[in-house]
Amino acid sequence: MNVLTLDESLLIWKVALESEYIRSSVWVDWAENQILELDSPPFWLLEISLIDTVEKATLLLWKQSH
Repeated sequence: MNVLTLDESLLIWKVALESEYIRSSVWVDWAENQILELDSPPFWLLEISLIDTVEKATLLLWKQSH
């Protein structure tokens, strides 16, 4: 089974958001699942689970990756 790290997932989500390939419900569901699975989820993951626009999500992930 190939499991991505959060850093690898961050890159994939960043590209998907920038290309406007996904809707907010998709990344919110993913973030909520990650939060439930991790003992100590990073703050950016908590933030992205609450964001409802592509623009805000892209900005957050851009800040996180730099």
